[in-house]
Amino acid sequence: MRSPRLTLLLLLLFVALASFAQESSDQKALWYEYTLHAPLSKNWFNETELMERHLVDPFLQSQFFIRTRFHKKVTPFFNYGLGGSMFLFHIPTGSDLSNFNLPELRPQGELNLRAKVAGISVNNRLRGELRFFQNTNLEYTASESGFNFTAARIRYRLQAILPLANLKDEKSLKLKIANEIMAMGGGDLEQLAFDQNRISADLSFSFSAALSLDLGYVNWHQARIHGGYLDQHILRTVVKHQLKSAKK
Repeated sequence: MRSPRLTLLLLLLFVALASFAQESSDQKALWYEYTLHAPLSKNWFNETELMERHLVDPFLQSQFFIRTRFHKKVTPFFNYGLGGSMFLFHIPTGSDLSNFNLPELRPQGELNLRAKVAGISVNNRLRGELRFFQNTNLEYTASESGFNFTAARIRYRLQAILPLANLKDEKSLKLKIANEIMAMGGGDLEQLAFDQNRISADLSFSFSAALSLDLGYVNWHQARIHGGYLDQHILRTVVKHQLKSAKK
């Protein structure tokens, strides 16, 4: 009889590969992230992320963003969050790869549900976001006033966290496997259509209850506007900082 662990891993792999049927081009990238988790009260907490993204060849800034959300715990296994993010997209505008950073604002909301299956933590996240890009001139060399509603995007992520080792002094090693699929519609896009799929695997080492480090790989499979697909092969580093609850 197939074990629940194997079934879950096969499901993640199947969902990740389902959209990889058409020809695609490749890129390599590096992501660096810092995440701060701050309890605000018994039922509320804030999570803030800062991330820098670089392409490898040529080594060039791709994106920078800051994202913050305020979550309410409804049960020990379910919470919802409201917040937003600001992205800066680096757009090379000449042979010297001079900088032009295109701002984007994304108000968002999400639902998070987690469970335990055969000792594995299973996390479900459903996120919705609205995408507003700053207006620019036609050459993408200067910003203009106002933001344009480009699309609404819905994202679903299924993540499995497998404990590998429990060490002394709250140290531990875990394996995180996830798949996230996204679709966009409305705004300039009108009909809902596939946007991208991300499959990832990370080793997560907890130094203490307050600090952990994730090292992993992400495959970003994205539909291009003019047809075809882009695959980014990404090495990701994430530092997570968990603040203690305030004393009563």
